[in-house]
Amino acid sequence: MPELPEVEAAKRLLDSHCLGATIVKAVVDNDTKVIDGVTPAALQESLTGKKILSTHRKGKHLWLKLDSPPWPSFQFGMSGAVIIKGVKGPQYRSSKVGDEEEAFPTTYSKVHLVLSTGVELAFTDKRRFARVRLLEDPSKVPPISELGFDAYLELPSAEQLIEAMKTKKGSVKALLLDQSFIAGIGNWVGDEVLYHAKIHPEQSASSLKEEEVTRLHASVREVLEKAISVDADSEQFPRSWLYHHRWDKKPGMIDGNQIETISISGRSSAFVANVQKYTGPELKGARTRQAVEEEIPHDDSVAEPIAGGGNVEEAADATEEEATEEKVGVTETPKRGRGRPPKNKNDSPQSLSLKLQKRWRLRRRVRRRKVVPHQSAEVVLPRPKLNLKLRMAQETPKPPLLRRRRRREVVHPKRSLLADKFHF
Repeated sequence: MPELPEVEAAKRLLDSHCLGATIVKAVVDNDTKVIDGVTPAALQESLTGKKILSTHRKGKHLWLKLDSPPWPSFQFGMSGAVIIKGVKGPQYRSSKVGDEEEAFPTTYSKVHLVLSTGVELAFTDKRRFARVRLLEDPSKVPPISELGFDAYLELPSAEQLIEAMKTKKGSVKALLLDQSFIAGIGNWVGDEVLYHAKIHPEQSASSLKEEEVTRLHASVREVLEKAISVDADSEQFPRSWLYHHRWDKKPGMIDGNQIETISISGRSSAFVANVQKYTGPELKGARTRQAVEEEIPHDDSVAEPIAGGGNVEEAADATEEEATEEKVGVTETPKRGRGRPPKNKNDSPQSLSLKLQKRWRLRRRVRRRKVVPHQSAEVVLPRPKLNLKLRMAQETPKPPLLRRRRRREVVHPKRSLLADKFHF
């Protein structure tokens, strides 16, 4: 989806072709989902005849300042884009509507403007998650007024960022996606920033050390400046970036390290476990399989007594008995179950019997608990077996009974006499 670099590239495209021009003609698509808070006819009438003085951006929002309010604002959503006829603009993965072969305006155009200089521009949206609004001053009303500092234009110093993150709860990736804290960073920019800063996306934001926050601050500035300098053209991004390897269903390798994915705040996050080490307190959420396997010890540990639960001598005796049983390979026969020969040579008949008992417990039928009247204790009764037809009859609701009205018939007099005589 378009993030801060893509929206900044669209702003610079408008600055180079549209400033100082007058809108001669405006055509607004009749899409009430994208055109928000104003009718298409009212938006079209308000834009016609206005002069474009400047363009502004905050986070992922863009708006035009005209010679008189109200002004149009554009929220790009998942696939919003600004294209100009005959000019190659920024292209990103989810929006491929600016090809020269396609007619202008495109099928997905929501707002089409013709300027006095002969320039034609359009705001397109393929997936209809974008929003076009008409506001008196977009910067002073929601949703733009509710945004945090802009990640590129208003990025605070490293010291200010350290103080701001001390009181933040949750993971650092979720904090980067929070537009009320920092505006403009989305999913792929957040993953790229954390990868270069060598910070795990699940790391708690408040647990980061000062040097880690300093690296994060430098990484935000470096990634955004590089992406904006190439007009958000992903083909010109450095090949060492995570961006080129994160889009496949099965992420590949980068610098010989495996890329893994986890879900954070409902979004898929890509990271490299060998580079981004997880430290600090655990957070609620999905952990990767590799992180879980690393926590499981693979060596054979010696039994030790639990604090307060025995002494060292008893634990040592138990360990010696286990070692003796492993050498002999035969233990006492199980009291319950059949003494089958173990499939594994290291398994004793007693351990095999325990495995069979566990398997039998798992396969038991589920019983329901029912309280018998006039008794304080709960009695477990078996679930009654019902016939399939009887069960379906109980679950299927019966249709309401309808009284049928008797049809009145006119009987011929002769027929009634014959009926009385012959009783039919």
